[in-house]
Amino acid sequence: MAALKSKSHEALADVEKQPLLADKSQQPQTFGAIEEPGKKTPTGLHHHDEWDSTAYDISLMTSWQAFCMVQGSAWDNMCIWKTMFWAVVLSCFVAFAACQSSEALLIKREKIQKLGTFLCVFVGMLLGFF
Repeated sequence: MAALKSKSHEALADVEKQPLLADKSQQPQTFGAIEEPGKKTPTGLHHHDEWDSTAYDISLMTSWQAFCMVQGSAWDNMCIWKTMFWAVVLSCFVAFAACQSSEALLIKREKIQKLGTFLCVFVGMLLGFF
């Protein structure tokens, strides 16, 4: 019994010496930080994600030129344009299908107004939660 205790004690000691997650020889990862240690960025390259506060010009924001700025705005995002295009196509299709329905004349205007009021209140409540 004493021999088993000594063997199990040695086995526990070996397990305790093992690293839990990884080898100590591995270098720590920065997971894409802007300023990674040891990484040099070539001069002359523009990084899209970096923002230089010294190049910010507030005079453009306080003039009418602010309405002409497109670069870096929502108007410059192609994904938003595609999403809006498909939203308009879907809404036009639904409107056309509703107009061509044989029961379109049976829709009561008061019920549609109540539904619109309910949706306005519901969306307002959801925005309040946000």
